[in-house]
Amino acid sequence: MYHKLPLYETYKKNDFIVGLFFIIFDILILLEIVLNISNDQSKIFPAIAVVIIGLSGLALIVSAVFKRSKEKQNSLVYKRIELLLIGLLLVYYFAMQMIGFYTTTLLFLVFTFLIVERSWSKRAFKTAVIYSLIITVTIYVSFSIFLRMMMPAGLLF
Repeated sequence: MYHKLPLYETYKKNDFIVGLFFIIFDILILLEIVLNISNDQSKIFPAIAVVIIGLSGLALIVSAVFKRSKEKQNSLVYKRIELLLIGLLLVYYFAMQMIGFYTTTLLFLVFTFLIVERSWSKRAFKTAVIYSLIITVTIYVSFSIFLRMMMPAGLLF
């Protein structure tokens, strides 16, 4: 007979499965890097990405195994936030082509922070702007200045 798992058990099981998927994906990408990239300098960025993916998968597996049972949470709230963030991501994609990467990224990060924090107070807004500016400037310096990559341009930067 089918037995419905409590919400926290479902999240725990899903975290384990996603973590396992990350580890398997990580191993496959590692094999591709070793077998198909001959230049050592070309392996640096993919290797860093592989390490991050592997650590993320490992963290999900560890958290799923050791996660304590929590009180049942209201899944309707999460569904609304998830839908709002998906909508925001779609707006980000289309606005990036019109406004430009850096301006759109800054706005996207501010609104994402405010939505996730569930607070629209002045203090939350200031914190969101500060963090978003730091992240956007870091992306600009890393990709546009150091790596000299062209980012999608629009009307505003």
